[in-house]
Amino acid sequence: MLRIVDSDTHINEPADLWQSRLPAALRDRAPKVLRGSHGGQVWSFEGGKRTASITPLCNVLGVSPVKWELLCQDYGDLPPGAGAPEPRLRDMDIDMVDAHVLYPTYVMAGAQVYSKRDRGLQIACVRAYNDWISEFASYNPDRLYALGTLPVTGVEDALEEARRVRELPGIRAIQMTAFPNGSTQSNPSADEPFWSLMEEMEMPCAIHVGFSEGGEIEAAGEAADERESKDSFGTLTLARLNQERQAVSTIPLMSQFILGGILERHPRLRLGLAEVGIGWIPFFLEQTTFNFMRHRFWTNDHLSMLPKDYFRRQCFATFQEDYYGLRNRDLIGVECLQWSSDYPHSGTDWPNSQNSITNQMRGIPEEEQRLILGGNALRMFGIDEAKLPSRGPGPPASAR
Repeated sequence: MLRIVDSDTHINEPADLWQSRLPAALRDRAPKVLRGSHGGQVWSFEGGKRTASITPLCNVLGVSPVKWELLCQDYGDLPPGAGAPEPRLRDMDIDMVDAHVLYPTYVMAGAQVYSKRDRGLQIACVRAYNDWISEFASYNPDRLYALGTLPVTGVEDALEEARRVRELPGIRAIQMTAFPNGSTQSNPSADEPFWSLMEEMEMPCAIHVGFSEGGEIEAAGEAADERESKDSFGTLTLARLNQERQAVSTIPLMSQFILGGILERHPRLRLGLAEVGIGWIPFFLEQTTFNFMRHRFWTNDHLSMLPKDYFRRQCFATFQEDYYGLRNRDLIGVECLQWSSDYPHSGTDWPNSQNSITNQMRGIPEEEQRLILGGNALRMFGIDEAKLPSRGPGPPASAR
């Protein structure tokens, strides 16, 4: 049986998560769910300074694409598996998937959504989320793999929370929404202690599409503003969503990790890239190698290996549908690839992920399938395949 780990799924944060867990003095500014001007519910952050619509695009399970909408969904309408562990596990059994890696939904952009200035509020909100996601994954830690998040108020705060998160059950990795110094730019003199700690704790880091911008939640929110004002036909909406789905924001980040020497200095650091696809990677590695070879002398950038070697040694990338990338998997490294579904967001094929897997794996040797569908994810998160429990009812499907 081929073990299948879905390396990029999402969870709807409970509507009362921060209101129920933060001290009373912080609740006025803590995230809460309110009624938006368009009639549907929205998340309100930092006392209403920023909102995020409860978009149906993040909960499309069992809904035909011809019925998808951008706005006007309430928490009471969300599919059960998108917010609770027991129905989630039932959905996994229906989809014939062994394990889910859990990313957030409405706080995808990271700690900056809580507050950009109030350090105390930001740290309290980060801790509340990490405690909650730990409890969620602990319902079945052999099948639910959570990612913790960090404050973006400086390296010392990131280090403190990373150490705390390492002791929380069910959390297998850290989602990075900024560099350890709190910005979108690497600062080696400040960040080095954090990368060293990740190596020491054997804790992988992961970057989701959108990084500090929030991915499709931000895209949907911006598109909603356009829709209400001047985009009545949705053309700006689709263009914005398409741009968010590409790896345009990942390439500069990976340039910093590879050419900036982070992976050189920290060879045991494991780095995951989620929801960015894989077809761009051969081009990126080729062009990065050309630029390194031409400019390494005057920039004093003396790496000990070629860019592709760092990627193959330390990096992982998820894909949902990427036939081009799979055809060129030898240029990436089969050991770097991870299948994902985006459950319950608009990339998911649930309950028919096996159809997508079968189509994409056709012609790929079984041992390579084993790595792509689950083995690479288990290696990234340091999980022994033998500890995976049996799936629930339903015969396992072959991707041969």
